[in-house]
Amino acid sequence: MAPLVAEKDVAAIAAAVDLGIFRGSQLLNWWTASRPDLVQFNAGLTNDGTSQCFFTTMELEGKQSSVMGCLQAAVYHLRTGGNAAQAGAALRDWLGKHFLQQTTWKSANGLPGGFLYRPAMVRDVGVDAARAVEPDAPIGIFDIGTRYQWAAMRLDVLDYMKAFPPRIARYDRFLRRFNNEAGYMIFHPAFFVPPTDPPAGFREVFCFGYAVAPWMIVPTFVAFGAGRFYSAMKQYRFFVHDNGALKIEIAFIVAPRTQKIMNFGGWDPVYSTVRLLDRLTLGRTGIVRGAHDGIDHYAMGHHVRVHQNLLDGLLHLLEEMGWERGLAPAKFGAMRETPPSNTRETAVEEISKRLP
Repeated sequence: MAPLVAEKDVAAIAAAVDLGIFRGSQLLNWWTASRPDLVQFNAGLTNDGTSQCFFTTMELEGKQSSVMGCLQAAVYHLRTGGNAAQAGAALRDWLGKHFLQQTTWKSANGLPGGFLYRPAMVRDVGVDAARAVEPDAPIGIFDIGTRYQWAAMRLDVLDYMKAFPPRIARYDRFLRRFNNEAGYMIFHPAFFVPPTDPPAGFREVFCFGYAVAPWMIVPTFVAFGAGRFYSAMKQYRFFVHDNGALKIEIAFIVAPRTQKIMNFGGWDPVYSTVRLLDRLTLGRTGIVRGAHDGIDHYAMGHHVRVHQNLLDGLLHLLEEMGWERGLAPAKFGAMRETPPSNTRETAVEEISKRLP
């Protein structure tokens, strides 16, 4: 099977990978050191789970930049008679060896769903040059830092449109033809380091993460996403409680905040309309700030729903290991909880209070 990356593009994409690692490491270091205030918000989750977000500023590459992110959690209880140690060991083994190959499925509508990870490039340990690899190369997370300095995996979010409101999501079969959400995710040991200690009563079973390469794979009319981020990183953490419960946390950080939403030949109808209305009202309405806050809040909520879809699709694997859905993360107090927002307007108001 031919590599996803042409030989003529290897050097340029490798440079983008190195840049993504450099910027993503700054995000992770900032997240570890600062731990910004998190606001719990209503991301539209239909199952037990919590989602929190933040909007603030940071220093990125020596300059002040806006930054936003979200932290979501889901908790699963251990079946009666289950063995927490064995389940934790099975989970760690599956994550390290098979996660990258087993995160796709066929959805109820018959379309492919989940996250499709395919190897694109690697830099071997002890070697300076990167190389392209076949998309079916047997690369696991355990290989990062042992066989490879890093691995760039092409990620296609197959049911990205499913996370939109029902009035849009029902056209998934049609819309996914025009918006292939894809990018290079850079698995590197720097993102496998937990930013905090485990929550009280938990032990950490596994932690991994990646930066997003600033390299667009597929042109799309959506201007904010993988390959279009200036800098972004994600981290997954898995904990097992003393009573056997499993907690999964997913953190996502991106900087700067949205600059464009759509891109039609360089024109963004969303923010262009906002700026026009601001000029027509002589800048007295605060519409720019309100629109920016609302759009960014929605973007974080969409990210949460996309990853809840991923967790829902992996539920059968967790069940095989001995866990079941049914516990709320708040029961374990692992995050700073505030009353959830019941409306988008309330959430935006809460977020605005914390903006610089």
